[in-house]
Amino acid sequence: MYLVHLFFYRIFKFIYDWYIASFFFVWRKLRETLRSFDQVLALGITLRNLFNPLYQDYSPVGRVLGPIFRMGRVIVAFMFYGFVITCALLFYLFWVSIPFYILYAGVYGNFPWTL
Repeated sequence: MYLVHLFFYRIFKFIYDWYIASFFFVWRKLRETLRSFDQVLALGITLRNLFNPLYQDYSPVGRVLGPIFRMGRVIVAFMFYGFVITCALLFYLFWVSIPFYILYAGVYGNFPWTL
């Protein structure tokens, strides 16, 4: 009875560690990475001051160019954040698919490293 319990416990523990714990690990690392990038890109501050002139230049040129430059900065930041999020998502999907590939290759016997 103990061995049966241990067998199912190990299966459950593997599934929990491989899928749920790894998701939270990737999520935590993604959040930390985006927060560290926000120190450089300052997306939140740029969005709050989107329609304010740059460097408190309230001349007509400053009022026109400020939002244009800030909008460019917001677009670049969103593209960069999108790239980082996409890379994290692809990494996690690859990680999730590894056990399924091993099971598939084990059942059909077509591991790429065997002849």
